[in-house]
Amino acid sequence: MATRPEATITRPARPSLRLIRGRAHDTPGWTCFCGECTPTPADEPVSPLAHVCGPYGAGLLLETRLDAFPTRDDAFLVIDSRLRVQTVSRQAATLLGESEEDMIDRPVAEFLESADTEVQEPEDFLQLIRHASTDSDERHSVFVRPQNAFGIRMIARIAPCGPPRAALVLLRSRALQVEICHGALR
Repeated sequence: MATRPEATITRPARPSLRLIRGRAHDTPGWTCFCGECTPTPADEPVSPLAHVCGPYGAGLLLETRLDAFPTRDDAFLVIDSRLRVQTVSRQAATLLGESEEDMIDRPVAEFLESADTEVQEPEDFLQLIRHASTDSDERHSVFVRPQNAFGIRMIARIAPCGPPRAALVLLRSRALQVEICHGALR
């Protein structure tokens, strides 16, 4: 019985599978903070089911990105999708020359506006707040100034927070020089 020579079948090489890192790996972690006492993330672990600050006892816990987390010394506002102030830190109220109680449920535009009206549209600041309070998980930075005050420039870092979904506006004037030098205004 004659044997047939075996035919070799050549197939094109298959591409190998490899891991491609997507945006999910680039996103920062998230953590909770109290709208009243703003404890640091290391102060006390927060239960994901908690709604009220343990040490303070009355402050609403909000979640935000780790790279936008306010400290006890930071001036910040929490703005809803209607662009109204929902929470304000004592430092922000002092910086803007208002009382905390008088700022609640008023439009943020009564207190802050874009500092670079020649460079960017004034609505950009409000648009970034609207995006953070509705659908964007990104953090942005813009130059702002107190309403009706000239010569004062601060960096406002805008990031999402909640629940309920809102925008955290963190005002930082100390970081201004460093961020301009490094061109890291994002």
